[in-house]
Amino acid sequence: MACPFRQKSLQEKDMSGRSEPLQKWLDTKKRVIMLYEDYIHLLPLQQIWENPATEKPVLEPCFVAAFHGIELCFLLLAEFISDDRKYVFRRPRVEMVANDIQKQCLLLTEVVDGELEEDNAHVSRASLTQHFPFEACPPTTTQASHSPCLQRLVNAVEASKAGMTVAERNSLIKVVLNITNTFDSSFSRWTVGLGIEHQLNELRVAAGLAEEARFRARARNLDYAQLVHPEVVEATLSGEVYEHEEDFFFRTVHLGSECWAFVVHNRVAIAQQCAEEGQWNIAAARIIQAARMLHYLGDHILMLTSMNLRDYLRLKVEIQGTSGEGSKAVKSFRVRLESLFQPLTDALAYYDAVSDTEDLMDSSYSQPLSPCLSSETQAQSPSEPQTDPKSSPQASPQSGVLKRQSPTPRQSPTAIPETALVSSNGNAHALTSAHHSAATIAESARQAAAEQTSAPDPQQSAAAEAREVKLKGLLEVYEEPDSHAGLYNYAKALEDVEAGLLAGFFYKHFCLASNVIGSESKGTGYMGSTNRAITALKATFQTPLYPLLDQVRSALGAKIDLELAHLKGRIMDNIEAKRGHGHI
Repeated sequence: MACPFRQKSLQEKDMSGRSEPLQKWLDTKKRVIMLYEDYIHLLPLQQIWENPATEKPVLEPCFVAAFHGIELCFLLLAEFISDDRKYVFRRPRVEMVANDIQKQCLLLTEVVDGELEEDNAHVSRASLTQHFPFEACPPTTTQASHSPCLQRLVNAVEASKAGMTVAERNSLIKVVLNITNTFDSSFSRWTVGLGIEHQLNELRVAAGLAEEARFRARARNLDYAQLVHPEVVEATLSGEVYEHEEDFFFRTVHLGSECWAFVVHNRVAIAQQCAEEGQWNIAAARIIQAARMLHYLGDHILMLTSMNLRDYLRLKVEIQGTSGEGSKAVKSFRVRLESLFQPLTDALAYYDAVSDTEDLMDSSYSQPLSPCLSSETQAQSPSEPQTDPKSSPQASPQSGVLKRQSPTPRQSPTAIPETALVSSNGNAHALTSAHHSAATIAESARQAAAEQTSAPDPQQSAAAEAREVKLKGLLEVYEEPDSHAGLYNYAKALEDVEAGLLAGFFYKHFCLASNVIGSESKGTGYMGSTNRAITALKATFQTPLYPLLDQVRSALGAKIDLELAHLKGRIMDNIEAKRGHGHI
């Protein structure tokens, strides 16, 4: 199957210099990318994303890319309804694409209007629920627009309805109802129309349904033609001669993936900027959006499992030379998402490892020890209060430094919280439990490193110390979420996006490849990883994005298990006791 995204190591690339093998590898890589982008017709759509119609665009590129994905599915739906192959069961394929359109509508609404659901959020500059005109608003018109892709769908329904079975006709009615209702529920709050509502009514009529008043012309609509350029999407079908039955399906699913991969990168870039400014909850919200899109992309590419295998394999032979390995957006997912971890580690309060409570009590607990202090913060006296009204207990917007809460009966700036010293059964601890767990992990890492080499390596020692520092800070965030809510929510969002990439996208891509051509088969790449067995794709979802977060969860779980060992199984024991007394 196409689309493996496993990257070669530096050794495989022969990075010692621009030798002949390296130049050949670089030339091959460029060729794979070029052929992939041309094959799926990516560049015409990319040019629209990169040249917005709005003077100061906020979300126009994301809006347009998302609607390109929806328009592509209009074409797919029309093609599946019109498919006259007797050996193809049309109904599940039609319902599958309709479901994909519904998912895209919901994701787009979350992108455009999601900020309205955030705490303390003002009316978003990007939201279309506000009255026009407003700053950076997209172009509008009093005229309706026209989508040639949606028109193809209307025509396909009208032409195929007579030859459908009763079951297919009922299924088609359900599909049209679901699509039109989703459009209404997703975009009805906007103060402007899309401009294609009249075509949604035409679709309903073609399926045998009545027109809906809510889809009649509105006083003002988005200039859909100027924003989306739907004719460019339609040209991916009408401007190409397709000799293979599954060719358009195969290309279009990959092109739709590129549309939403573009939006994912946009969400991640905004999240990174917000995190660097200390706006942890907003950053977390953007990351969660990206996570949902990655899960969607996994489901989206799995649509290709409905291809007829024989017809696809005939196509596969002729597209040898490129594959999804040519997707620059997908190949950069991992690196881009890994960079989201840096603002978190920069914001953590670092502490020196100590061996007893007295040393820990004597340390300057009130001082932020993060190296990412801004010059403005560094210039202030340690005892001088912060005067910035935007600063939060968790982080400074300028520096993202982890801050301590104001003193409480259980915590003071110069003392450790009592809960860090005394466990639930009253036993005193020499170290805070978070620091103890971090030290345990760090010690294990040092022992493992010592086993690999007899001579101490300064770089390895420095890496181990840096790792220990990060673990200490992370453990404190996880153990005291009430004190560091922003950082904790951000860390949990990272867990979500890790699941979205590994389980939502990469794993489902592996399932797609295995289900379509078998796990021992090879992809369609010219050279490199795509010409390897599909089993090589396992590395994409088996390699974690944030291994430190996994270690922190394990360490905190082990620590709490130890502290609360005397309560182990208490609830279950009570249930069993009630059963013994006849109460259950």
